[in-house]
Amino acid sequence: MPGIEMMVEARAATPSIYNFIRSNSNHRVNMDDVRNLLTRMRNTGVQLSDNGAVAELILGFNQDSPKNVSSVHESERGDTGVISFTSGHMVSMLDSFPEVLQMDCTHKTNRYEVLS
Repeated sequence: MPGIEMMVEARAATPSIYNFIRSNSNHRVNMDDVRNLLTRMRNTGVQLSDNGAVAELILGFNQDSPKNVSSVHESERGDTGVISFTSGHMVSMLDSFPEVLQMDCTHKTNRYEVLS
């Protein structure tokens, strides 16, 4: 199960992984089964795929602060198109200055002249 690999990499607690398997699988496991699985996975050096690593990054960002927001939009082909991150600080700045319509938080990536 791909979700288990991500949970192992994120160092989720054994009971959390146990509950995940019980709710997302037809397999009926006990805690010893989960502990044995975790030992095997850690010994083989399970690595996250690129998608798993991105998912872990997004989940970590969202857990850092309850005001952090992220969104992932897919292209028509189902590929990841745009990933957007908004930190709690950015939200508070927008609340303080509601007349700001858009905040560009990139740094030296735009190589065009701003027309004013």
